[in-house]
Amino acid sequence: MDRNARLYVALRRIIAVEGYDALAVQCWPSFEEDFDMVPCMAYSLLGSEDGVAVSCEGDVPGAVSMLLMNSMSSSHGSATLLDFTTLDLEADAALLWHCGVTPRHFGAGNGIRWVDHVTLGRKSDVRYGVSGDLLFAPQQTTIAYAGDDFSELLIATAEVVDTGKAGFDGTRGWFTRFRLSSEPIELMDLVSTVMVEGREHHYAVAQGDLSSELAEVAAWLGMRTTRALPMRDHLQVGA
Repeated sequence: MDRNARLYVALRRIIAVEGYDALAVQCWPSFEEDFDMVPCMAYSLLGSEDGVAVSCEGDVPGAVSMLLMNSMSSSHGSATLLDFTTLDLEADAALLWHCGVTPRHFGAGNGIRWVDHVTLGRKSDVRYGVSGDLLFAPQQTTIAYAGDDFSELLIATAEVVDTGKAGFDGTRGWFTRFRLSSEPIELMDLVSTVMVEGREHHYAVAQGDLSSELAEVAAWLGMRTTRALPMRDHLQVGA
């Protein structure tokens, strides 16, 4: 907790001195090796308390995608960065998750639990802290990512729902009723689209529906928008 507090203050100072609008930070393995810690708590606090987009794992397109949505949102808090991790076919929902970096405003009642890192150290006696454990509250969200060297923008919306299942520890939510580029899309067709296209594993997620604004930005910048590639029973090759 002390090290994360110090890191939070240090990153705030760097942001102020350098005039940064967002950060993409290489969190692992450097922080574990050099400081015996993980920086998830500091990233989460920067998002919730300062509204600053911080992408982990040095993901520059992820940071840009988060910053883009932050600039469109009236919310004080920042967007977050998640992985597409598992499916609940009975609930027609997908779990979008990360290891503990999401700002607390995604949860119900602004609550978040600080825990040892939920993945690192689980096969050893070493425990790295601190990361967040947070189940998202039901809400409307926008999912976006500027991929393919910023030539294509994935624009989707989805609703976070309560499936009655906790999912993996970390910061996460169950997403359903997806729309891709404003068109409804079945869950398995969405899976097919991201797999066939070889999409990056990160997705920037913001509160509310920002799909129209994102589509206009894509038009201004001449970016393609991701189109559906429905599930088929044969091999498909993306663009």
